[in-house]
Amino acid sequence: MFRRLAPTATLTLVVLLAFSLAVPAIARRASSVDRDGPSEDQIAVRQLRQQIAAEELAVALELDEEQTEAMVDLVSEGVTVRASLKADREAAAPEHRELLGEYLRDIQKRGEARATTSEALREFREANRPEKTERKSRRKEVVARLKEILSEEQLAVLASFRPMTSVKGSGQAQNERPDRQGRDEARTDRGNRNDHQDRGQRRKTRKMVRKVLFSEAMLEALQR
Repeated sequence: MFRRLAPTATLTLVVLLAFSLAVPAIARRASSVDRDGPSEDQIAVRQLRQQIAAEELAVALELDEEQTEAMVDLVSEGVTVRASLKADREAAAPEHRELLGEYLRDIQKRGEARATTSEALREFREANRPEKTERKSRRKEVVARLKEILSEEQLAVLASFRPMTSVKGSGQAQNERPDRQGRDEARTDRGNRNDHQDRGQRRKTRKMVRKVLFSEAMLEALQR
């Protein structure tokens, strides 16, 4: 036979049980918050990878003095443009945060966003989306200038560049310039491969090369 607990004792047990269940949940939330941002070591690893990629690309291109000066000018402009775009995103972040918060509150209270909330968010995105025409024009200008500065062999190196290939064991091992026959074979192979390669992956590769090329790390590597 179990003895019935007094109301006060029962309430105490309930509170203790609720607290014991809540502690792990609180701990999980705190742990989740800790994991939201990269650690100091993760930031350092990211910076080192970018520096390594920039140094490898600078070595692989084998630029002469005149080419180096021209590339410094081009990369400097690219770094400035990227910094400007980043500053614009940071300036717009508070408004974006408020609009997203309003959207979330609508979902929590109503199960769906109000039309006015959705419209405000759409207008914000349209106002802060970079102009496609401007981006295309900038890319065309960059490509034209690269073709003026670099030789065909150097352009081929840039197009096929992969950082840290000695570790990854893929791509052209040393990012060296291929000879003419090698370039012709590479073009044929690339054409065959592109027939099966996912477009999204190719875009990712081009984005990686642009990110390395127009970076502070690349500027430092060129000016070393």
